Amino acid sequence: MITIFQQPEKYFPFEDSQLLDPLPELHPLRFKDVPIPVVNNTVAEPVLDFFRAISNIGSSVATIWNTMQDMENSILLRLQEHYKVPFYAIGPFHKMVPMASSTSILQEDNSCIKWLDRQAPNSVLYVSLGSQMRIDDKELIETAWGLANSDQPFLWVIRPGSVSGFQCAEALPDDFEKIVGERGRIVKWAPQKQVLAHPTVAGFSLIVVGILHLKVFWRKSL
Repeated sequence: MITIFQQPEKYFPFEDSQLLDPLPELHPLRFKDVPIPVVNNTVAEPVLDFFRAISNIGSSVATIWNTMQDMENSILLRLQEHYKVPFYAIGPFHKMVPMASSTSILQEDNSCIKWLDRQAPNSVLYVSLGSQMRIDDKELIETAWGLANSDQPFLWVIRPGSVSGFQCAEALPDDFEKIVGERGRIVKWAPQKQVLAHPTVAGFSLIVVGILHLKVFWRKSL
């Protein structure tokens, strides 16, 4: 991982043909296993800034980390040995972050909250693959028709770069948005905490994310 931190532009963004290639120093992880947010096949500048900052740690007096020593002791020791500066693990402090704040590098579409306000209580399906997952166009189409045939209102987040080989929602079936009409709302990114806390949201897709994360292991087991 140190190699990647020092030369991020050398490794990201990567082509679909590299998805199964092993990551330097991180065997058995592959490029597809790394949660690097990609927009329009380009790594977002804040992510590159993060990598550059990591590569300059050696010039710091000390560093603080949002983690626990007991949880990640081995990697912290390795990094500290490499960069020769003190490391202080003071986390986790996620509960100290106000609900209204966001650490997302993508612009949240807050208009979806007004759309939720118009729906009946406990009626909306919320579908999002988060900031890491990527799917192909066939999986997107299957999800689309599943939502269309559910006859339920739904809020669907299709993150730019999340559909391999396509830009945003261009892989959706023809006339899909016309078919579902006002029953469905599609956005590029959503204020997730507000969405999940909204009284109209009755179902969400965490199990889908889990299945997508683990499908490679299922294939190996069959």
